[in-house]
Amino acid sequence: MSATPSQPHDLAIEKLGGHHLQCGTGKNLMVVPGWALKPATYRQVAVEFSKHGHNVVIPDLYAAIPNSTKACFETYVDALSMVASEAFGEASFDLIGHSLGGAIAIEAASKLCDRIEKLVLVNAIGHPTWSKDKSLSVKSRTIIDWSGAFIQDGARSLLVSPQIFSALFDGIGEILKSPQRTIECALIARNSDIRPAMQRVKESKIEVLTIWGSRDVVVTRDLFEEMTSELGATSIVVDANHGWPFLKPVAFAKTVQAFLA
Repeated sequence: MSATPSQPHDLAIEKLGGHHLQCGTGKNLMVVPGWALKPATYRQVAVEFSKHGHNVVIPDLYAAIPNSTKACFETYVDALSMVASEAFGEASFDLIGHSLGGAIAIEAASKLCDRIEKLVLVNAIGHPTWSKDKSLSVKSRTIIDWSGAFIQDGARSLLVSPQIFSALFDGIGEILKSPQRTIECALIARNSDIRPAMQRVKESKIEVLTIWGSRDVVVTRDLFEEMTSELGATSIVVDANHGWPFLKPVAFAKTVQAFLA
């Protein structure tokens, strides 16, 4: 029988800004949002996982780091760790990362491996390969190509779910509110090569699941396959766009729950 879900509520953390969400009771689970996206975009994701018996936390990492502090994987992991300590105490938890949140989740798992039980990466970045056939790296991918991929994926998503409007408003709002920080985050994504962290995760024996949407034009299949191999992970390909977690939260939660269970 499914647990009775509660509504997501703000998780206030002293000395850390942002509007972090917490929802449900049961097994601890943290979901790390993608670039420039707020926890509110993943609100229904939290509700769906709470139905499966999870105490779900979605951190607002991109707002938690002051503009005076340089954004990098280390500062994001520090913020994630602080949120986890506030929400879960010293208890272990499962970790899900989407897009740029996937790279942050990998770095976090490599440093908090004694607390992470299972790791799920959805349309995640972090491996430098963009195209094996052309021997291209993610860094060689132009900003115009990145932008075009996001626009194309967003246009396709309009036909899938109205939830894409929330994501678009989040992204535009973050750019207008803090253009320097959102650009920093974009450059982190474009330049990311966290294979050392992937190797540490693999050596830690954390169970890892990688998921890629076959209609994702933001993250390439080559990148997904190279990341899966680097991590020694179990992998799933689904018929979905880049924003699958918040566009189809019921299907997303059901698919991931099969692994978490």
